[in-house]
Amino acid sequence: MLPFQIDVSRKQFPKTKEGEFYVADLIGRAVKDESDFQGTIVNFYENGAQWVFLIESTDGTQLDIPFVHQFFPRFDPTQEIISIIVPEYED
Repeated sequence: MLPFQIDVSRKQFPKTKEGEFYVADLIGRAVKDESDFQGTIVNFYENGAQWVFLIESTDGTQLDIPFVHQFFPRFDPTQEIISIIVPEYED
C-alpha cells in the first residue's frame, strides 16, 4: 500500500463502458446471502491477487471477502443489493 493518498475529483473519472464499474462505487451497497446474512460494503483493498471487500453485517461483525466468483457468483454492479456467499469460517 502506498504511504499517501491521491485525491481525484469524480468529474475527472473517465466514463465507464458497458459492464465496467468503479470499485469505489460499491461502497455503501447492501449485500445478502441466501440464508439470513445481511450487511453493507464499507471499504475495500487489494491483496495482490484480487480485490477484497470489507463487509459489515447488521450485527456489527466485519468480514473480509475476496471479490471472486466463489463468493460473488451472480455479481451485477447495477443491482442495489449484491448477492454473496459468505465463506464458512472454522475456529
